[in-house]
This record gives sequence, C-alpha cells and structure tokens, in this order.
Amino acid sequence: MLIKCDESKPRFHAFLKARQTRAECGRQSLQELLIRPVQRLPSISLLLNDTLKHTSKSNSDHAALENALSSVREVMTHINEDKRRTEGQMVMFDIFNEIDNCPPHLVSSHRNFISRCDIMELSDGLSGRGDPLVFYLFTVCF
Repeated sequence: MLIKCDESKPRFHAFLKARQTRAECGRQSLQELLIRPVQRLPSISLLLNDTLKHTSKSNSDHAALENALSSVREVMTHINEDKRRTEGQMVMFDIFNEIDNCPPHLVSSHRNFISRCDIMELSDGLSGRGDPLVFYLFTVCF
C-alpha cells in the first residue's frame, strides 16, 4: 500500500522524500524505518536467551527474562505466520490472474495453494499428445 501510494501520489512521494533527508531519519526511507524493529527481534531473542542462560534461577530477574523471551518468541511466531499467510494469498491471486475465466470463489481466506503440476491431456489421435494443462491442488475446495 505504501509503495502504491508513493508511486501514484506525487505529493505523498515528495513528502516522503523530504522526510527521508532529515537527520533523525538517517537517510532511510519510511519502508526501511518500518521494517527495522521487526528485523531486530531475532537479535533481541538471542540476547535474552543468552542472558537467561547466564542468570541463576534464584535471581529476581530470571522470571522477568523468561517472560520477555516468551513474549518476543510469540511475536516472532505471529509475524512469521502472518507473512506466510500473506505470501499464500499472493500466490492465490497470481493463480487467479493466470487462469482464464477463473471462478471468483477460488480465492478464499479458507483455501490454500498446495501444488502446481504441468500435465498433458491424453489424446486418441495418432500422436497421442493432447493439449498441455496445468493442475492446481488447493485445500478446502467446494
């Protein structure tokens, strides 16, 4: 959405460029600034894990470190699941656009793409070769 607005709205593009040159932005684009906290989560998880290993169970901070590590891991799991779901939806839209006269109900939040297989239709003709076809396998087909 951000990229689309940046490309289609000249005033928004100018605004982003003006903000990018500010010192507090470190010459980074808004996209780069938005992704930075997400990219740091694995490092934070490793740091918390190492700190926890070197903190005795009798230390008053041990429980707080365990809770923090659990929370960071939960957030990372949630982010990974959302990313996987989004990538799956993008694949579904690509398939929808690739198929001529594709039924609109094919794209559904309850359906996932499993596999694609290029196949040949069997023919009764002399050559024995039919038309090339593509077989798509999805979950939850109606």
